[in-house]
Amino acid sequence: MELDESANPPFDDLIKEGIVEDEHGTIETLVPMIKALSIKDVRYVHSGRGLYRAWISNLQKAIRRGMVKDALRSAYECGSMGGCFLSNTVNRVCKVIVSEDVGPANNDLVIAASTFLETYSGQPWEDIAEHLFKVIIIACTGYKSRVTESLHFVDLHNTTYTSFETAFTGLKESVKTRHWHGAMQALHACLVVFGGEKYVFSRTLPVECKPTRMNLSRYRVWNWLCHSSRFAQPYVEYAVKVNVALYKIWYSHKGDENFINAVHALANVMLQQEVFLWTTPIRPRYQQTHTLEEVGTWSDIYPMSAAYDKHVSRWNHAPRNSINWFYRYGARVDKLHPHLRTIDLHYYNLACK
Repeated sequence: MELDESANPPFDDLIKEGIVEDEHGTIETLVPMIKALSIKDVRYVHSGRGLYRAWISNLQKAIRRGMVKDALRSAYECGSMGGCFLSNTVNRVCKVIVSEDVGPANNDLVIAASTFLETYSGQPWEDIAEHLFKVIIIACTGYKSRVTESLHFVDLHNTTYTSFETAFTGLKESVKTRHWHGAMQALHACLVVFGGEKYVFSRTLPVECKPTRMNLSRYRVWNWLCHSSRFAQPYVEYAVKVNVALYKIWYSHKGDENFINAVHALANVMLQQEVFLWTTPIRPRYQQTHTLEEVGTWSDIYPMSAAYDKHVSRWNHAPRNSINWFYRYGARVDKLHPHLRTIDLHYYNLACK
């Protein structure tokens, strides 16, 4: 799962199709005559330096691989387009990558992402770019885990739960015994299948967390995930802070994809000793910051070959469309969390089969 030479496929097929010019991934600059106004209709970035979907894919791949400058330039190409493209860039980093590619391995990123969303969402690119860069640097340089994404390969629907109460009981029991498959199935049942049922319960989430009337079962689950009794001393205060921040991200993350933020919070509970109980604090070594003007001068950075996968377009090169190709190249990460290595590799190998 960690990087090696095989994680960098050649550009041969992309050169043949005219997507890139050479083995370095150089792109012909083609400034679009009309600027795209929607994610659905976009092709090239406004600078003309390649496909938008290749750059947004490259952002995620570069973060997985700890490539700081590549990640920042990718965010620059996409975020500087403003509007829905800026929102898409922010959401990719602060709502998806935070849980899908980093997860419980570096919960400092959760705090940074949640703070960014609360403070800077909706502001112009020029005002927020350098703040987003700081979040990206934390994501790039810290430890990573894709366990929350890999757990999606559990058959979430193969359960016998008939109500929220039975699913909630199953969730508690699975957490207690650290039974991952049972916990995932129960969490899905609680949040998705029976998430609209109404209950009265004592609120423990901070009052500033919306909604003000928490009478649905999915909020009852979050209330439970964020309760101090879920965690042991001495890390209980920080752990609760992280899961409350994940709740805020989940609440602002519209659509089915936000389930991964709940899985992240669940992983923090089930893996709390591995995640929060450090013998020696682990901090990123990369302390340098970069200005918007500086990143704008990095004209020698282009999307890597691994970024051109099924998420970008359909290719004549069939392997790029395959899930096996994605897990061989696209899903590779650097700096696996040492305490989570075994479980990461277990689920990664299952996904590759």
